[in-house]
Amino acid sequence: MIKHLGEFGRDARNVKRTANDLNKIIKNSFSLVAEKFKKSGLKIKHDFAKELLEINCNNVQIEQVITNLLLNAEDALDHTKDKRIFIRAFFDNGYAIVEVRDNGKGISKAQQQKIFDPFFTTKKLGEGMGLGLSISLNIIKNHGGTIDLGSREGKGTAFRIKLPLASSMYISNRNLLFGPEPFFREI
Repeated sequence: MIKHLGEFGRDARNVKRTANDLNKIIKNSFSLVAEKFKKSGLKIKHDFAKELLEINCNNVQIEQVITNLLLNAEDALDHTKDKRIFIRAFFDNGYAIVEVRDNGKGISKAQQQKIFDPFFTTKKLGEGMGLGLSISLNIIKNHGGTIDLGSREGKGTAFRIKLPLASSMYISNRNLLFGPEPFFREI
């Protein structure tokens, strides 16, 4: 916990960054949780961009964020019969977008207001520190990006990470690949 608190307070803007393929980072994150997900009966769908999604980042930090979102999605599926997580990556107007969606219980409006606050947790005592999303938000902001949340109680939750593409990758072809689509939809 002390280590994570130190990371949370530290200015992550000074961390070394290199050009990385976001699809590869997502696949690495997924490999960290795949066995656990398989044992719990989760169905996972993914839709990775066919093109290179190159971003300048600290790949370990971005992997930490995506892994955290995947684990949170799994937790949200605790009392769901047909457990599903969907992760996708795509271009949008000079940005790489990653969406992690689940069909779990959703997050109440009151909880959504606090979800990124340090030490806020919806988990039982002893099951979570409430630091994962606040650390994740800090990491993404320090990479020039954003995290958005969409949730409907009883339907599920979606988190969307938006990170700037490496300057040589400025392309806007989302509509060619996926067509217009609402941020939150049932899976």
